[in-house]
Amino acid sequence: MTNNYFKAAVASLLLVCAGASHAQLGNGGAAMSDVERANASPATVVERYVRNAQVVLDAEASLLAGVGLKEQAAKAGAQSKALAPDSTRGTIEVAILLQTDSGSALEQKIGGLTLALDDAGRRQFSEGMFELARGITEGAAVSKDLAGMKQKLKTPGQAAAAALYLSKSLPGVVKSLTQTLKAAVDFSKANNISVPPQASEALATQ
Repeated sequence: MTNNYFKAAVASLLLVCAGASHAQLGNGGAAMSDVERANASPATVVERYVRNAQVVLDAEASLLAGVGLKEQAAKAGAQSKALAPDSTRGTIEVAILLQTDSGSALEQKIGGLTLALDDAGRRQFSEGMFELARGITEGAAVSKDLAGMKQKLKTPGQAAAAALYLSKSLPGVVKSLTQTLKAAVDFSKANNISVPPQASEALATQ
């Protein structure tokens, strides 16, 4: 399992350095500086959110698949692919609803804490925790940035409408995802599944 975590961490680092993958986090999980925020547009922040939403949905797909919820995993994966940088408020609402539903399905499945997983399932579950932790950290940073862009969110246009919606909904989304990650960590500890340090770090900072 340690090797799997190392490989996942290396792959994540390469993605951030390359700046090419849709799974790359927009600002490394950190909120923008005052200067960056002043120069940012609603469209830029929406695009950053979309990249992170894809990370979260893919993470949930891994977690769901790991515990045998293949149908729900497929839905999360499909919604991840359906998101685009210029997603509208309606598309974002659908994505957030699916994130919430996926988290609820996972929490219900692992709520009893005892569930036998094969090696592939344990690996998927661990990788899902790693990616979900990244998504939570970045989601919190995007939420903070949106809170500092209130005036820009009042401008007309599709991007501003989507960003305004996110400014109101994202704090609750991050809280819900953190709850799902905590349930996943508790389940892992009860079933001797190694917990990636990024998961513990994300829970400690939210």
